[in-house]
Order: sequence, then structure tokens, then C-alpha cells
Amino acid sequence: MYAKQFISIRPAKLLFYLRAMQTFGYHEKQVLEGTGLSRSQLEDDYFLVDTLDYIKVILNMIDLTGWHDLAFRLGEMLEPGDLGVLGAAFSAAENAYEATNIWQKYNWLFFGNLFSMKLERHANIIKFKAEPRIDIFPELLQYFVEEKINIDNALFARFNNFHNKRLYYRLTYPRPDHAHRYEELMGIKPTFSCDEIAVGVEYSREYFEMPFPGRNSELLALCISHLDQMSTIAQEKSTLTAKTMFLVRENLPTVLTVDELSKYMGMSYRTLNRRLESENASYNKIVASVRENMAKNYLISTDMPVSLIADMLGFEDSSSLCRAFKEWTGMTTTEYKASHSFRIRGKC
Repeated sequence: MYAKQFISIRPAKLLFYLRAMQTFGYHEKQVLEGTGLSRSQLEDDYFLVDTLDYIKVILNMIDLTGWHDLAFRLGEMLEPGDLGVLGAAFSAAENAYEATNIWQKYNWLFFGNLFSMKLERHANIIKFKAEPRIDIFPELLQYFVEEKINIDNALFARFNNFHNKRLYYRLTYPRPDHAHRYEELMGIKPTFSCDEIAVGVEYSREYFEMPFPGRNSELLALCISHLDQMSTIAQEKSTLTAKTMFLVRENLPTVLTVDELSKYMGMSYRTLNRRLESENASYNKIVASVRENMAKNYLISTDMPVSLIADMLGFEDSSSLCRAFKEWTGMTTTEYKASHSFRIRGKC
């Protein structure tokens, strides 16, 4: 199961990571290493983080701490404000049912499209099922699931003291050493090594319809409007360079010519080049940068063979990708994968 492209995300959660890791004694440069991201970018209201950079930040945090239960430790520190506008919208919702629908609709802005969440209701049982959209390493999948569980729990617990009855947790990965953390947080023992990632909860009117103390329909409307705007920005991007990167990723494995790109943009070839130059960029460099970034992250976060990565990135064959990768990094794909995956796998 492979996603054609990743969706860029809002920087709010990465700012939370920086704050949390600083508390743990790590400098932001260590957390952002290898991404090209900076705090000033993350504090820009219109900046978007490539999901592959988001993955790299998480890999850095795992590598730095070596903590098996990193997602749980981060979850204990989370406040609704750490999720920016989404956290504000959640807080202003009428009740848990409305907040759940908001969360389901917009959380991709803060988690990317690594996996989607489906909500199903059967009589008095509500089932949340996660469907991964890319075959990432089980250790990374485990982190993302644990993070989602912790953030969901932290948000709902803050606004509703009544706990709905959890019926089951089914997880696809093997039982981790810190499995007791799940039971402490959720009140039930999860089942590991299942064929799905799903949670079943009992529908309780007392839980889902109890008014939130901070409910505010006017504030909620403003937040939803802003979230819709951010969704559009996430699709269209803000700067020409960023939009070009988006279109390059969107069309891979086909690599657009400059003429094709200018038609997409609705401008002439000369205007496109001039505007990219004004942003200290060029089309060829953007294409190379997108391919390099995606190749690196596919290598360290998935088990995809190099031949498949080459196909997905629009190379003629794996040899072409390997030559380009050597030029980008000074390393072979095998050396790069080994130098990163070994450290990460050994600590998860």
C-alpha cells in the first residue's frame, strides 16, 4: 500500500515538539536536523511542513531519546493550544460529538495523510478504524498510533470528566515492552498483532452530548472558517516555490517540463523563471530537491525496494536513481538506509 504523495501539514505540532524536547534537554537544531526547517519558518502562519520532514523530525526525536514510550511522554505534556486553530475549534465545540466530527475532518492538517481514520457507528458502538496509506516501518506506525491515542485522550479528558466505555483496542503491531502504558491510559488491555488498527467505544449520550464548558458557537465558526482556509492553502501552497514543489510531487512519477508547469501556473515560461529566481530558486533545483527529500525519507521510513522508489520518483530505472542519490548525498542508497535505519530500529 503506497501513497502517491504526502500532504503538507501545519507547523503547530512541530513547535510543540521543539518545546517538549527542550524540556527534555535537547536543542531545536538537534530535533530539526536534516530537514532544512527553522523556527522562523514554523512560526510563520502560512508556512506548511512537508510530511516527509515531519517524519524526519519524529525519527530524530526517537534517535535522540531512545525512549520506547516517547509518544506517551509527549502526550502527557500536550495542551489544546499546542494544536493551534484546531485545538481552539475543539475547545469551542458544543460537545464531544461535535468535537469528534471536527477532529475527524481536520486532523490531517496536523498529522498529514500517513493514515486516514474512518468512523463507523453500529447501534450503540462507535468504531474508529485507522487505514495506513503507506507501508511505513512498524516502529514508526506504532509511534503514530500511540501519538494519536494520547492526543485524543488528552483533548477529550480536558473537556469531559465522564469517560465513555472503551470496548476494545486492536493494533497490528506486536506487543511493546511498555504495553502497560496503554492500559493505564485507556483503562482496558489492547490486543496486539491484529489484522486492523481500531478502537470501539460505547455510544453514551452522557459522554457525547454533555456540553463542553468552553463551547462558543461564534468562536467555533471563526475557527472552522480558518481551518477551511488552511485546507485550501495546504492544497495550493502560498509561495511559488512551495506551489511548484507541490505540483512536482503531485505529478510524479511524471516529471513536468517547464512549459507544462507554466501552463499549470497560468503564466509564461519567462514569468515563471523570473518569479522563481526572485525566490532564489530554479525549477531544476526544485525537482532535484523534491526527489532527494522523498528518496531519503522513503529509504529510512519504509521497506520499499529501490526499484519501486525509482518508479515513484520518475527515474528510468534504479541505476539512475542510485547515481543521482550518490551525487546528492555522497552515499549509496544502501549506505544511507543502513546508517539511519539501524539506529532507529535498534531503539524502537
